Amino acid sequence: MASTYSPNLALELIGNEDQPGAWGDTTNYNLGTLIEQAIAGYTQQAVTTGLTTTLTMPNGTTAVARNMFIELTGTGGLNTNLVVPSNQKLYFIYNNTTGAVTVKVSGQTGVTVPATKKMLLVCDGTDIVPAVNHFVSVTSDTSSVDTLNVTGNATVNGDVTIGGDTTFSALTANQFVALDGSKQLASTSLATSRGVGWQTFLGGTLVAPLSQIIEIGSKSQITSINIITQGGSGSCVIDLWKAPKPTIPTVANSICGTNKPTITVGTTLFSTNFTGWTTTTFNPGDLVMFYLQSSTVFTKIDVQIILQDIL
Repeated sequence: MASTYSPNLALELIGNEDQPGAWGDTTNYNLGTLIEQAIAGYTQQAVTTGLTTTLTMPNGTTAVARNMFIELTGTGGLNTNLVVPSNQKLYFIYNNTTGAVTVKVSGQTGVTVPATKKMLLVCDGTDIVPAVNHFVSVTSDTSSVDTLNVTGNATVNGDVTIGGDTTFSALTANQFVALDGSKQLASTSLATSRGVGWQTFLGGTLVAPLSQIIEIGSKSQITSINIITQGGSGSCVIDLWKAPKPTIPTVANSICGTNKPTITVGTTLFSTNFTGWTTTTFNPGDLVMFYLQSSTVFTKIDVQIILQDIL
Protein backbone atom coordinates (compact mmCIF):
# COMPACT_ATOMS: atom_id res chain seq x y z
CA MET A 1 0.00 0.00 0.00
CA ALA A 2 1.43 3.39 -0.99
CA SER A 3 2.37 6.05 1.54
CA THR A 4 -0.13 8.74 2.64
CA TYR A 5 0.53 12.07 4.33
CA SER A 6 -0.65 13.58 7.63
CA PRO A 7 -3.23 16.35 7.21
CA ASN A 8 -1.48 19.14 9.14
CA LEU A 9 2.30 18.67 8.96
CA ALA A 10 2.26 16.64 5.70
CA LEU A 11 4.50 13.94 7.17
CA GLU A 12 4.88 10.75 5.16
CA LEU A 13 2.90 7.85 6.62
CA ILE A 14 4.43 4.65 5.25
CA GLY A 15 1.91 2.07 4.06
CA ASN A 16 1.98 -1.55 5.27
CA GLU A 17 4.88 -3.48 3.75
CA ASP A 18 5.88 -0.38 1.79
CA GLN A 19 9.45 0.90 1.32
CA PRO A 20 11.33 -2.29 2.21
CA GLY A 21 14.88 -1.35 3.12
CA ALA A 22 14.06 2.37 3.09
CA TRP A 23 11.57 2.55 5.95
CA GLY A 24 14.23 3.69 8.41
CA ASP A 25 15.42 6.52 6.16
CA THR A 26 11.88 7.85 5.76
CA THR A 27 11.21 7.60 9.49
CA ASN A 28 14.45 9.37 10.36
CA TYR A 29 13.62 12.13 7.88
CA ASN A 30 10.14 12.50 9.40
CA LEU A 31 11.51 12.66 12.94
CA GLY A 32 14.85 14.38 12.52
CA THR A 33 13.94 16.91 9.84
CA LEU A 34 10.23 17.51 9.34
CA ILE A 35 8.95 17.11 12.92
CA GLU A 36 11.99 18.95 14.28
CA GLN A 37 11.25 21.78 11.86
CA ALA A 38 7.61 21.86 12.99
CA ILE A 39 8.31 22.07 16.72
CA ALA A 40 11.67 23.87 16.84
CA GLY A 41 12.31 25.34 13.40
CA TYR A 42 13.39 28.97 13.10
CA THR A 43 13.52 30.50 9.64
CA GLN A 44 13.40 33.83 7.86
CA GLN A 45 10.98 34.86 5.13
CA ALA A 46 11.27 38.09 3.13
CA VAL A 47 8.15 40.11 2.35
CA THR A 48 7.64 43.22 0.21
CA THR A 49 5.40 46.23 0.80
CA GLY A 50 2.04 45.88 -0.93
CA LEU A 51 2.64 42.31 -2.11
CA THR A 52 1.40 38.88 -1.01
CA THR A 53 3.93 36.18 -0.14
CA THR A 54 2.43 32.68 -0.20
CA LEU A 55 3.78 29.74 1.77
CA THR A 56 2.90 26.10 1.04
CA MET A 57 3.05 22.82 2.95
CA PRO A 58 4.34 20.23 0.42
CA ASN A 59 4.00 16.56 1.30
CA GLY A 60 7.02 14.96 2.89
CA THR A 61 9.59 17.70 2.34
CA THR A 62 10.88 20.79 4.12
CA ALA A 63 8.93 24.04 3.86
CA VAL A 64 9.00 27.52 5.37
CA ALA A 65 5.39 27.11 6.52
CA ARG A 66 6.29 24.03 8.57
CA ASN A 67 8.63 26.03 10.85
CA MET A 68 7.45 26.93 14.33
CA PHE A 69 9.09 30.39 14.36
CA ILE A 70 9.09 32.59 11.25
CA GLU A 71 10.98 35.87 11.23
CA LEU A 72 9.71 38.24 8.55
CA THR A 73 12.31 40.44 6.89
CA GLY A 74 12.17 43.11 4.22
CA THR A 75 9.51 45.83 4.03
CA GLY A 76 5.98 45.61 5.37
CA GLY A 77 3.20 48.16 5.32
CA LEU A 78 -0.16 48.64 3.62
CA ASN A 79 -1.52 45.55 1.83
CA THR A 80 1.49 43.39 2.77
CA ASN A 81 0.31 39.81 3.35
CA LEU A 82 1.83 36.50 4.34
CA VAL A 83 -0.53 33.73 3.18
CA VAL A 84 -0.10 30.37 4.91
CA PRO A 85 -1.81 27.05 4.18
CA SER A 86 -5.01 26.12 5.98
CA ASN A 87 -3.26 23.25 7.81
CA GLN A 88 -3.98 23.46 11.55
CA LYS A 89 -0.72 24.64 13.05
CA LEU A 90 0.88 26.95 15.62
CA TYR A 91 3.07 29.87 14.47
CA PHE A 92 5.39 32.28 16.26
CA ILE A 93 5.65 35.32 13.96
CA TYR A 94 8.35 37.97 14.40
CA ASN A 95 7.66 40.91 12.12
CA ASN A 96 11.18 42.27 11.78
CA THR A 97 10.21 44.59 8.91
CA THR A 98 9.49 48.28 8.48
CA GLY A 99 5.69 47.98 8.52
CA ALA A 100 2.71 45.85 9.50
CA VAL A 101 2.17 42.44 7.87
CA THR A 102 -1.13 40.52 7.82
CA VAL A 103 -0.78 36.76 8.31
CA LYS A 104 -3.77 34.85 6.95
CA VAL A 105 -5.13 31.95 4.96
CA SER A 106 -5.95 32.81 1.36
CA GLY A 107 -9.31 34.57 1.09
CA GLN A 108 -9.54 35.19 4.85
CA THR A 109 -8.86 38.22 7.08
CA GLY A 110 -6.12 36.89 9.37
CA VAL A 111 -4.22 38.85 12.01
CA THR A 112 -2.06 41.93 11.47
CA VAL A 113 1.33 41.83 13.15
CA PRO A 114 2.75 45.35 13.75
CA ALA A 115 6.31 46.16 12.73
CA THR A 116 8.99 44.87 15.17
CA LYS A 117 6.41 42.87 17.17
CA LYS A 118 6.30 39.15 17.99
CA MET A 119 2.96 37.33 18.13
CA LEU A 120 1.75 33.80 18.86
CA LEU A 121 -0.79 32.77 16.19
CA VAL A 122 -2.58 29.58 15.19
CA CYS A 123 -4.33 28.36 12.07
CA ASP A 124 -7.64 26.82 13.11
CA GLY A 125 -8.16 25.15 9.75
CA THR A 126 -9.95 28.17 8.32
CA ASP A 127 -7.87 31.25 9.12
CA ILE A 128 -5.10 32.63 11.31
CA VAL A 129 -6.30 33.75 14.75
CA PRO A 130 -4.54 34.76 18.00
CA ALA A 131 -3.38 31.66 19.86
CA VAL A 132 -3.84 33.23 23.32
CA ASN A 133 -6.53 35.61 24.58
CA HIS A 134 -6.47 35.05 28.35
CA PHE A 135 -3.75 35.41 31.00
CA VAL A 136 -4.23 34.58 34.67
CA SER A 137 -1.42 37.02 35.40
CA VAL A 138 1.09 38.97 33.33
CA THR A 139 4.52 40.19 34.35
CA SER A 140 6.51 41.97 31.68
CA ASP A 141 9.32 44.50 31.43
CA THR A 142 8.21 45.54 27.93
CA SER A 143 5.04 44.50 26.16
CA SER A 144 2.52 45.75 23.61
CA VAL A 145 -1.18 44.93 23.90
CA ASP A 146 -3.74 45.99 21.29
CA THR A 147 -6.76 45.15 23.47
CA LEU A 148 -6.52 44.68 27.25
CA ASN A 149 -9.57 43.68 29.28
CA VAL A 150 -8.89 43.45 33.01
CA THR A 151 -11.55 41.56 34.96
CA GLY A 152 -9.61 41.42 38.22
CA ASN A 153 -7.20 43.70 40.03
CA ALA A 154 -4.35 45.29 38.08
CA THR A 155 -1.14 46.25 39.88
CA VAL A 156 1.26 48.51 38.00
CA ASN A 157 4.81 49.02 39.23
CA GLY A 158 6.37 51.59 36.94
CA ASP A 159 5.27 53.92 34.17
CA VAL A 160 2.24 53.32 31.96
CA THR A 161 2.18 54.63 28.40
CA ILE A 162 -1.16 54.56 26.61
CA GLY A 163 -1.49 55.37 22.93
CA GLY A 164 -4.47 55.52 20.62
CA ASP A 165 -8.10 55.67 21.68
CA THR A 166 -8.56 54.09 25.09
CA THR A 167 -11.90 53.38 26.77
CA PHE A 168 -11.99 52.67 30.50
CA SER A 169 -15.49 51.20 30.36
CA ALA A 170 -15.18 49.30 33.65
CA LEU A 171 -14.35 52.43 35.66
CA THR A 172 -16.43 55.42 36.70
CA ALA A 173 -13.85 57.90 35.55
CA ASN A 174 -12.85 60.41 32.91
CA GLN A 175 -9.87 60.18 30.65
CA PHE A 176 -7.84 63.23 29.77
CA VAL A 177 -4.62 63.97 27.92
CA ALA A 178 -1.96 65.70 30.01
CA LEU A 179 0.24 68.42 28.57
CA ASP A 180 3.08 65.93 28.09
CA GLY A 181 0.84 63.93 25.73
CA SER A 182 0.21 61.07 28.16
CA LYS A 183 -3.29 59.84 28.86
CA GLN A 184 -4.48 60.05 32.46
CA LEU A 185 -7.47 58.68 34.31
CA ALA A 186 -9.27 61.15 36.59
CA SER A 187 -11.94 60.49 39.19
CA THR A 188 -15.35 62.01 38.46
CA SER A 189 -16.15 62.25 42.17
CA LEU A 190 -12.84 63.22 43.82
CA ALA A 191 -12.69 66.86 42.80
CA THR A 192 -11.55 69.58 45.19
CA SER A 193 -11.19 73.34 45.18
CA ARG A 194 -7.94 74.81 46.51
CA GLY A 195 -6.97 78.43 46.56
CA VAL A 196 -5.89 81.60 48.30
CA GLY A 197 -7.18 85.11 48.86
CA TRP A 198 -5.91 88.63 49.46
CA GLN A 199 -7.96 91.39 51.11
CA THR A 200 -7.44 94.90 52.44
CA PHE A 201 -8.87 95.72 55.87
CA LEU A 202 -7.99 99.40 56.24
CA GLY A 203 -9.38 100.70 52.97
CA GLY A 204 -7.60 101.32 49.70
CA THR A 205 -6.74 98.78 47.03
CA LEU A 206 -4.49 95.74 47.00
CA VAL A 207 -0.86 96.50 46.25
CA ALA A 208 1.09 93.87 44.30
CA PRO A 209 3.22 91.86 44.49
CA LEU A 210 1.58 89.47 46.99
CA SER A 211 1.90 85.73 47.38
CA GLN A 212 0.50 82.74 49.26
CA ILE A 213 1.49 79.08 49.20
CA ILE A 214 -0.48 75.83 49.51
CA GLU A 215 0.51 72.16 49.60
CA ILE A 216 -1.11 69.60 47.28
CA GLY A 217 -2.30 66.45 49.03
CA SER A 218 -2.97 64.06 46.13
CA LYS A 219 -2.03 63.37 42.52
CA SER A 220 -4.37 65.67 40.66
CA GLN A 221 -5.09 67.65 37.51
CA ILE A 222 -6.21 71.28 37.23
CA THR A 223 -9.51 71.39 35.35
CA SER A 224 -10.22 75.12 35.75
CA ILE A 225 -9.03 78.30 37.46
CA ASN A 226 -11.38 80.90 38.92
CA ILE A 227 -10.72 84.48 40.04
CA ILE A 228 -13.39 86.45 41.94
CA THR A 229 -12.81 90.05 43.06
CA GLN A 230 -14.35 92.93 44.98
CA GLY A 231 -13.91 96.69 44.62
CA GLY A 232 -15.24 97.25 41.11
CA SER A 233 -14.00 96.67 37.59
CA GLY A 234 -10.23 96.40 37.53
CA SER A 235 -7.31 94.28 36.37
CA CYS A 236 -4.87 91.73 37.74
CA VAL A 237 -2.26 89.20 36.65
CA ILE A 238 -1.60 86.02 38.65
CA ASP A 239 1.16 83.46 38.21
CA LEU A 240 1.44 79.93 39.63
CA TRP A 241 4.79 78.49 40.70
CA LYS A 242 5.23 74.79 41.57
CA ALA A 243 8.03 72.84 43.26
CA PRO A 244 8.19 69.60 45.29
CA LYS A 245 8.39 70.02 49.05
CA PRO A 246 10.63 71.15 50.78
CA THR A 247 11.71 73.40 47.89
CA ILE A 248 9.93 76.75 48.07
CA PRO A 249 8.82 77.62 44.51
CA THR A 250 10.10 80.77 42.85
CA VAL A 251 9.47 82.56 39.57
CA ALA A 252 11.84 80.05 37.96
CA ASN A 253 9.21 77.39 38.73
CA SER A 254 6.34 79.17 36.94
CA ILE A 255 3.99 76.75 35.17
CA CYS A 256 1.88 79.34 33.32
CA GLY A 257 4.32 80.43 30.65
CA THR A 258 3.01 83.49 28.84
CA ASN A 259 -0.63 82.53 29.49
CA LYS A 260 -0.97 83.78 33.06
CA PRO A 261 -4.50 84.03 34.49
CA THR A 262 -5.41 87.65 33.76
CA ILE A 263 -8.34 89.99 34.22
CA THR A 264 -7.83 92.89 31.83
CA VAL A 265 -11.02 94.80 32.60
CA GLY A 266 -13.66 93.22 34.80
CA THR A 267 -14.34 91.47 38.09
CA THR A 268 -14.13 87.71 37.41
CA LEU A 269 -12.28 85.07 35.42
CA PHE A 270 -13.41 81.48 34.87
CA SER A 271 -10.91 79.73 32.62
CA THR A 272 -10.08 76.27 31.31
CA ASN A 273 -7.49 77.62 28.87
CA PHE A 274 -4.06 76.22 29.77
CA THR A 275 -2.40 76.80 26.41
CA GLY A 276 1.32 77.37 26.93
CA TRP A 277 1.38 75.97 30.47
CA THR A 278 4.23 73.58 31.16
CA THR A 279 2.06 71.31 33.29
CA THR A 280 -1.40 71.07 34.83
CA THR A 281 -0.72 68.00 36.98
CA PHE A 282 0.41 67.92 40.60
CA ASN A 283 1.85 65.22 42.86
CA PRO A 284 1.33 64.79 46.60
CA GLY A 285 3.65 67.16 48.45
CA ASP A 286 3.94 69.69 45.63
CA LEU A 287 4.00 73.29 46.87
CA VAL A 288 2.09 75.80 44.75
CA MET A 289 2.75 79.51 45.09
CA PHE A 290 -0.02 81.88 44.01
CA TYR A 291 1.74 85.08 42.99
CA LEU A 292 -0.23 88.28 42.48
CA GLN A 293 1.97 89.99 39.92
CA SER A 294 -0.12 93.14 39.43
CA SER A 295 -3.49 94.53 40.50
CA THR A 296 -5.63 97.68 40.16
CA VAL A 297 -8.91 98.78 41.80
CA PHE A 298 -9.56 95.49 43.62
CA THR A 299 -9.91 95.42 47.41
CA LYS A 300 -10.20 91.61 47.52
CA ILE A 301 -9.08 88.82 45.21
CA ASP A 302 -9.90 85.12 45.66
CA VAL A 303 -8.15 82.59 43.41
CA GLN A 304 -9.29 78.98 43.17
CA ILE A 305 -7.99 76.04 41.20
CA ILE A 306 -10.33 73.10 40.69
CA LEU A 307 -8.39 69.84 41.05
CA GLN A 308 -9.55 66.41 39.93
CA ASP A 309 -7.79 63.43 41.47
CA ILE A 310 -5.83 61.21 39.09
CA LEU A 311 -6.30 57.48 39.63
